[in-house]
Amino acid sequence: MRARYNESVAHSIFVAAARVAPAFVADFAESARDLAHDVAGASRFILPALSFFALVIAVATLGYIALGWGPMEAFYMVIITVFAVGYGEILPVQGLAAHLWTMLVIVSGWSAVVFTLGGVIKSVTEGELRRATATVRRERAMNQLQNHVIICGYGRMGQTLAAELAQNSVPFVIIDRDEERVAQVEGNQFLFLRGDATDEDVLERAGIRRARTLATVLPQDALNVFITLTARNLSQNIVIIARGEQLSTEKKLMQAGANEVILPANIGALRIAHSIVEPTVAGLMREIGGGGRGLGALGVEIDELALHYRSHLVGKTVGELHQLGAGAVMVIGVRRGEKMLRDDLENICLERGDALIAISRAQELPPIIQRDVERTELM
Repeated sequence: MRARYNESVAHSIFVAAARVAPAFVADFAESARDLAHDVAGASRFILPALSFFALVIAVATLGYIALGWGPMEAFYMVIITVFAVGYGEILPVQGLAAHLWTMLVIVSGWSAVVFTLGGVIKSVTEGELRRATATVRRERAMNQLQNHVIICGYGRMGQTLAAELAQNSVPFVIIDRDEERVAQVEGNQFLFLRGDATDEDVLERAGIRRARTLATVLPQDALNVFITLTARNLSQNIVIIARGEQLSTEKKLMQAGANEVILPANIGALRIAHSIVEPTVAGLMREIGGGGRGLGALGVEIDELALHYRSHLVGKTVGELHQLGAGAVMVIGVRRGEKMLRDDLENICLERGDALIAISRAQELPPIIQRDVERTELM
């Protein structure tokens, strides 16, 4: 019975240690990185102080040597004098010159010590103040975010996603617990939060209740499922886009509350297959995408056309809108609230608040449609 109890206690200790260890290692790594950063920044304060201190010691030692002391006795006398150890004089200090020199050594030595300690204190204080200021500034910026994107994970997908959002001036905040990736985010001057995205408090600090989208792009499916479930419990309105490595994970992510699931392996395989089956079309799409020009290179755009409140298009069907557009615009979907309507598209009757997902020539919407919609370019 006692053996089972001891085994249970040992198991509990092991589990607790396994939970604490990652946080301990992360905190230790952060402290080491901050210390290295402080030492590097402190050199401009400490090196001059140390140089002045070494100069005082050297000059004071040479002074005693000039008074007739041996090199070791002179150096020993300078050290115990500067640091006020209180030992007796190893040789008698006699004569006016010796007395004056000893007083000068005391004053100069203590000035050098104070100057050196001041440099060390100033460098440490400046480092702490800089980190505290940066943290406060970052927290204030995150608290002011509205309709932003939360990116969970700054791996390969997270880095590409952040770069694209930054290029399109979309506000976002990155959550990651890996110190190297956090340092990389900080170097790129993106808003970030070091922590575990599965933690509700971390998501709250990232402003999940004010965010419009959460993208969880970690390579571990289990973590993506857990983050999706946690985020959905915190906000029913946020759009969650989740990454899945296994095809079987898609269903679990949708059940956890994801609005959309991205399977990178499937997308990559389909693109390879497309390159094999239709190499000419695939080459053209690569050329368009590689240049960063999107569909604009073909002279067309995919836009979201939000109907104005008093739009004359309200009450008309998509088929009637196609006739008004005279072939210059093609509606491929109608967004109504959180739903995307595509079934029996031609017969869908437009309502107030609807938004049309439409393909048209770049900047060439028919005037009869353009005056009643607010255009947002998607691609």
